[in-house]
Amino acid sequence: MRVTIIGAGIVGASIAYHLAQHGVSVVLLENDRPGGGTSGATFACLNIFGHRSDSFFDLRLRSIRYLDTLAAEIDAVEFVHKPGTLRWGESDGDWTRLHSETKRLEDRGLPCEYHSAAQVRAELEPALDLSRLDNDVIRVPEEGWLDAPPFIGKLLAAARAVGDVETRDAKAIDLDFSGPAVKVVTTSGTIDSDRLVLAAGIDSIAMCERVGHAFPIERHPGVMRVSAPSATPLHHVVYASDMHLRPDGAGRIMAGLGDAHRAGPTPTQSQASQEALRIEELGDRWLPGFRATPAEAIRVGIRTIWPDDLPVVGWLPNASNAYIAVYHSGITLAPLLGQLCAREIAGDAAGQGLDSYRPDRFDQDVPSVA
Repeated sequence: MRVTIIGAGIVGASIAYHLAQHGVSVVLLENDRPGGGTSGATFACLNIFGHRSDSFFDLRLRSIRYLDTLAAEIDAVEFVHKPGTLRWGESDGDWTRLHSETKRLEDRGLPCEYHSAAQVRAELEPALDLSRLDNDVIRVPEEGWLDAPPFIGKLLAAARAVGDVETRDAKAIDLDFSGPAVKVVTTSGTIDSDRLVLAAGIDSIAMCERVGHAFPIERHPGVMRVSAPSATPLHHVVYASDMHLRPDGAGRIMAGLGDAHRAGPTPTQSQASQEALRIEELGDRWLPGFRATPAEAIRVGIRTIWPDDLPVVGWLPNASNAYIAVYHSGITLAPLLGQLCAREIAGDAAGQGLDSYRPDRFDQDVPSVA
């Protein structure tokens, strides 16, 4: 079997690796470097906090735990960081919400920790200034972050070592389902495959429209400021009341605004730079010296948000050999979903608890593809 995957971010790379384990021949298309899209511009947190659906919570937790197995398989343990996350709110309302969500985790058998601001400074993060806090800080030990671009590189190297996997620097510009094979027309030629996987985030939606399926979806752009190497250390992922920060290697710190998860157009370079200034201002409140360290990069990623904020994985209703795998929280979910989706695509299994995430839950009246 030959499968073409459009998109070489964390989702496409995970599916390619697991398909290779099934003996499937894979062509992976990426018009940027692998991991150069949203996977490389995201905050890349591994998280389970705040997800109320029991089944979705279980999926996220299983994926975070499976990530350890996967990282060991592909020699990428150094890129997985699980020191836990620190969360706090300045208002009583924020604290009440955080405490309620923490209790949900504890009721599911995941103990969390409560630390005073003084304890955090003395034992966990001495560089933080939490003098304004009246409430405790919550630590969620199971959470952390992933160094996504190098992890994706390891996934693809392991995929090529396991089986017939090829990565092409090309953009898909058209699809042809008129014959027995799927023809993917690219900027560097046409590829014939038995099956097609759409794993290019927001760009997958335009491809779906080419095969007659329209999806309700929102684009949520996010701006991340990455500092130059700093002498101010940070060890945990931090969710403050108004922003989030985490280490990004070699003393760098990645940060974004807490209220930036909203629909809207992709910001211009000028708008992204203005948001980065706001990130600097807020970051300096919690991490003195943050603003004084210059920005090394300002990254913009596009989150793909479905109406119910759940993944969409499965065969397109009107194109039986086209599979979609598009979701927010790809860093958390891609390890396990890549394995489960690969089983379905290879024909070895179906279902596996994925029925709640099928694309036909947004079905609209569209013509089928011959």
